[in-house]
Amino acid sequence: MNDSYDVLGVGVPYLDIVVQVAKVPAPNESAPISGIRFAGGGKVPTALVAASRLGLKTALVAGVAGDSFATAIREELEREGVAIAHAVPAERSAVSVVLADEATLSRTILYSEADVPATDWFDGVGAPRARLLHISAAGPAEKSAIRWAKRNGIPVMLDADYYDPALAELAADITLFIGSEHFFAGWMPGCDIGEKLAAIGDAGPQVVIATMGERGCMLHETEGTRHVPAFRVEAVDTTGAGDVFHGAYAFAYLKGWNAYDCAVFASAVSALKCLDVGGRAGIPRLEEVRRFLENHYDKPFHF
Repeated sequence: MNDSYDVLGVGVPYLDIVVQVAKVPAPNESAPISGIRFAGGGKVPTALVAASRLGLKTALVAGVAGDSFATAIREELEREGVAIAHAVPAERSAVSVVLADEATLSRTILYSEADVPATDWFDGVGAPRARLLHISAAGPAEKSAIRWAKRNGIPVMLDADYYDPALAELAADITLFIGSEHFFAGWMPGCDIGEKLAAIGDAGPQVVIATMGERGCMLHETEGTRHVPAFRVEAVDTTGAGDVFHGAYAFAYLKGWNAYDCAVFASAVSALKCLDVGGRAGIPRLEEVRRFLENHYDKPFHF
């Protein structure tokens, strides 16, 4: 029998080297390190970790190398309950260096380029079952996964974290199109955010969201466009906040909540993540989110 998951993701797993500094130095200057942490990263894998901590069964399709970095990456995913559903051989592991600036609460990321190697696994008899597919790129592996999802009536969530016209071209096949402000800043220059969201929505997605960090997010659906405010917290590190937003939105969506409540819930989970250093350390469990919303949101959530 084929494996079955709540969320199946296709994406590149990273090993993040998170370096905290009081202030990122200027060129040819130096600065002392106030903290350092090694942790798993990557947009889709971190979203899956968030969904797993909230209680969903998750799995990742990814390229996996044979080096020591890959061992650390795989072991952390396994500890977090994210299965490697299908490992495609990769030449080397993906690594990123994250400079967490304590003065501005911003981060600068240096990363190795990597893609999920092409795979015909989704066209074979061993392909899994899933309730939601999550992707963040428009490569051959992701497109193969989209075709599989369409054949099986599975909704697709996209993390459009950076501007790439190829991501916009996927819109007709996407159910939940969640892009960062960086994506929308580069797409359709000269148009306001409402026009951009509506244009993506007209192409096919049920829900289109632009995440804007501490300014919250803009949500577009059939009823129109609304602003969802961010929750105010004493943020320590915003690394991975957008990735966690996606994982939390997947949880809420699969609960059957309306789009606005899904966005509120995802914003709360993302805010709680920012209370710790690194992309995953601060990801909360469901009970912690429940308590947070009871104290910081003016309407009851029926979990």
